[in-house]
Amino acid sequence: ATSRFEADGMSSRQRDVVEHARVRRVVLCLVATCYLAAFVSLFADYRGLFGAGGILPAKSLLNRVADATVRITGGRSTLLDRLRTFPTLLWLHEVFGVTVDTLAESILLLGSVLSATAAFLAVLAPAGGVALVWVALFGCYLSLFAVGQTFLSFQWDILLLETGFLCVFLCPTARPCSKSPPPPHAIWLLRLLAFKLMLMSGAVKIQSGCPTWHQLTALDYHWATQPLPTPLAWFARRYTSSTVRKLGVALTLALEGPGTLLLIAPFRACRHVGATAQIVLQVAIAATGNYTFFNLLTVALMVACYDDAGLPRLLAPGPAKRKPRAAAARTAAA
Repeated sequence: ATSRFEADGMSSRQRDVVEHARVRRVVLCLVATCYLAAFVSLFADYRGLFGAGGILPAKSLLNRVADATVRITGGRSTLLDRLRTFPTLLWLHEVFGVTVDTLAESILLLGSVLSATAAFLAVLAPAGGVALVWVALFGCYLSLFAVGQTFLSFQWDILLLETGFLCVFLCPTARPCSKSPPPPHAIWLLRLLAFKLMLMSGAVKIQSGCPTWHQLTALDYHWATQPLPTPLAWFARRYTSSTVRKLGVALTLALEGPGTLLLIAPFRACRHVGATAQIVLQVAIAATGNYTFFNLLTVALMVACYDDAGLPRLLAPGPAKRKPRAAAARTAAA
């Protein structure tokens, strides 16, 4: 019997390409850009933070972990034991005959090159990239994150690893010119991560017990106490009324509370509305404070909540492929 998709001149596989091919490329490009920002900025600061004469030397941490591994394993500490206990490629410095700092900076340079490559492939390759590049990116950043201690313990560092790991499943293993569609489970995993991120962001505000959130007065202080406020933050604090600020807090709590359910709703229109609202929130936050690549990374997760037909043109310029009317009607809730 002829399937419903074939009756419309469109196979199920082709329908998937139409739905999420552009979404995949935008997500991969944004995440690769975040990786690039992370690697380049960390390369500039590595010696002062983690170098031999830095604030928290990576070599000293590795020595402490090696000693602990000896105690745990009963007197032996092989390379495999150390990798299993503390996963970082920096253990290989002895294998290559270089210092920890030299290997770390080499990994940062490699990560920068791979990030630029991933962004390039996301724009030009039909499949948006290859999984092997994303595996390497994850391994490089995890290696530095492991020794980052205080300076790499922020929400965005962990989120970059989570998102980067899921990006591995968006692309084919090693064929960037493949026309295979993005796996639906990979798209949904990104949506679930977006849901988790925003829901936990709202939950921590409520559970903190801070009266400024409960009384809707958080914006009376936020714009002045956030990381590196921008000039726009000064204007926002000075020229907004108390009512407007309370409304802003209420909207934030609504978006980071019940509004998160829209991101995983079974209906595409709900997901599109939810993602658009979250993107507007991230743009507002980025306009008034400096949260490094966190806002861009959050936007990347929100893009996964769209499909190609609903993707805002600002995020993916160019004409979207049109679906046959009957197929579009059937997939409205997909």
